[in-house]
Amino acid sequence: ELQRVYFTPPAGAVLQPRVKDELLWNVNRDSPADKIRDFMERVEGIKNDTLHLARLRQNPLVNWLLASSIPLYWATLFVSVLLNLCNLVMWEAPAEFADPEPLIRAAWYQDYVFWALGGLHVVLAALTFLEQALLYPPWRYGVTSRLVFFVCFFAMSVAALFNFGYFYAFHLFIIVVDNDLLQRVIQSVTNNGRTLLWIFALGLLIIYVYTLVAFAFMRANFDPEEGMWCDGLAQCFLFSIDRGLRFGGGLGEALPPDFTGPQLASFQVIFDLSFFVIVTIILMNTLFGIIIDSFSESRGNREAVKDDMTSTCFICSFKSHDFERSPGHRGFEYHVKHEHCMWSHL
Repeated sequence: ELQRVYFTPPAGAVLQPRVKDELLWNVNRDSPADKIRDFMERVEGIKNDTLHLARLRQNPLVNWLLASSIPLYWATLFVSVLLNLCNLVMWEAPAEFADPEPLIRAAWYQDYVFWALGGLHVVLAALTFLEQALLYPPWRYGVTSRLVFFVCFFAMSVAALFNFGYFYAFHLFIIVVDNDLLQRVIQSVTNNGRTLLWIFALGLLIIYVYTLVAFAFMRANFDPEEGMWCDGLAQCFLFSIDRGLRFGGGLGEALPPDFTGPQLASFQVIFDLSFFVIVTIILMNTLFGIIIDSFSESRGNREAVKDDMTSTCFICSFKSHDFERSPGHRGFEYHVKHEHCMWSHL
């Protein structure tokens, strides 16, 4: 006769929500077999991570730090936003353009409030970095981009305290950490980084050809009073990239017309229109299209994963409606929580 057997996990070895979320969202769901295979391959790593966290929690101070993770995040974000708001309100431009030190409207802010908030920010940044270093030690996970970010996070906090607060703008990027939506926006660019770079390189080549034509026949159109310089080919190329990409009409909008004759007028019309069509319309919209398609694909994949999590049993891959139509069964929710609970296999 078969009997239910429950295996008691080691003391403190409780799965954390971040571990569950990472597994649920990142496991390979191409097929039921691939899903189970990938799940079993991740089991050993999850066990090691859970035991590592259990060992950390044996220290009361570390346990307090890990338990305060969410309040620490919001406190760090709040102080970062407050310091940047104070910079917006208190800073005035110095008389010398080359002087980076801002003029402070209120002496009490510079003498007391800035140093108090800055010191608090250094403490919060240090605790945040320590928490991440304990959770993701480099000897276990290597030097990850996450760890590098928080090293810079702490270093920028110290640097901002002694550099008038310029570096506090960097700390606002903490909102990207563990924010799925913002990370998918970034991944829509980085996942197609090579393709985007090749298209951008092609655009530079095309602009270089137009620069050669402009350098040979249209140097008079570059007006220094309008910020367009063409004393040399390199300078002409630099300003063609800058104005050609930033102006909605391309180089035709950046360069003033010089219709001294019908032949030159026809030449400039062809020059302006061809640049506008090839660079501004085709290449730029191709870049934007790749980014938008990548984000749409990422969103579609996430919706498919979410649908699979809510309507399909992870272990047997039966759909929820199969249980709802089965007479005498307690339903899909009971099945995935008690009969085929995926976390019982860890």
